[in-house]
Amino acid sequence: MKALLCTLVVVMGLGACGTKATPANSSGPSLWTTAEKSYLSQIASSGLAASNFYSEENYVQTGHVVCDSLKAGKTATEVLQVLVTAARANGLAVNDRQAFSTTVSAGAVAYLCPEQLGQLTK
Repeated sequence: MKALLCTLVVVMGLGACGTKATPANSSGPSLWTTAEKSYLSQIASSGLAASNFYSEENYVQTGHVVCDSLKAGKTATEVLQVLVTAARANGLAVNDRQAFSTTVSAGAVAYLCPEQLGQLTK
């Protein structure tokens, strides 16, 4: 899982492989923000295959990478492609990759960075 997060951070141009992409409250689930809890609830209700190996912290970190990428000027297409590529590298089937990338990115924008909603149309 660390490889997936590392891939996302590096490909999105947000840092080096050793750089952590940590959520604002990285001490654990009891300290998730209200927005992060809502995001995680949406992820949990989606039944993603990635949830078999992806923790809540992984999802929150990935969500913040999505937001940081959009804030840095990446397009929604670029973000989705990186998520699909990273999911493929971690062995998810084609349909599972698509579900992972769309659910994670849409949830991230809806709950973690709603000010980036306009980026989804670019």
